[in-house]
Amino acid sequence: MSQATTPLPAAAVSAGHNNKTLASTQPLPTPTQSDNVLLQTSRSNSVRKLSPAESAFCGATAGVVSRAIVAPFDVVKITLQLQTQQRSYAFLRPTNDGMLACAARILRKEGARGLFKGNLSAEYLYLTYGAVQFLVFDAIESTLKQSRLPKRARSFVGGALAGAIATSATYPFDLLRTRFIAQETGNKVHKSILGAVRQIHAEEGVRGFY
Repeated sequence: MSQATTPLPAAAVSAGHNNKTLASTQPLPTPTQSDNVLLQTSRSNSVRKLSPAESAFCGATAGVVSRAIVAPFDVVKITLQLQTQQRSYAFLRPTNDGMLACAARILRKEGARGLFKGNLSAEYLYLTYGAVQFLVFDAIESTLKQSRLPKRARSFVGGALAGAIATSATYPFDLLRTRFIAQETGNKVHKSILGAVRQIHAEEGVRGFY
């Protein structure tokens, strides 16, 4: 004979119902640090890669800004390089031919503008160099992805070729920068970039720019 089941008291049924209600209304557990890392990783994997034009723009902008900051140091460096007399190569030693003395001499003779000689042609140099380098690197990197070369080899080849092509394409601006820095304010050979280009081409031809 089967035993009859004893019905549960009404209080027990009500208590069970209340427990289920409380469990359903409890807040969800907060994500742990590992969950946040996984979420950030998934988001970072979905970041869009820059297009070649955007990479060229970023490279050009970085070149222009960096050149504007280091222009005085570049003028002092090239001025010291063009000196033919024997000199000391001390960095901060207070000699007559040191870096600080050279900067002071330029300021005394030509004013603050003397520390920015050739800056316009140098800005063209840095702008075009950064743009060409980034653009060529992206093109070479995309082409080499179809090969079996490892990523490091592709980056090495792409960087080397991009640097060589960018240097060859922008070397005339480097030449103009050096010539403008070499001349003093009171004894200018070249009055403008366009005039310098015409004069160099008339006297030395295309080879004069290289």
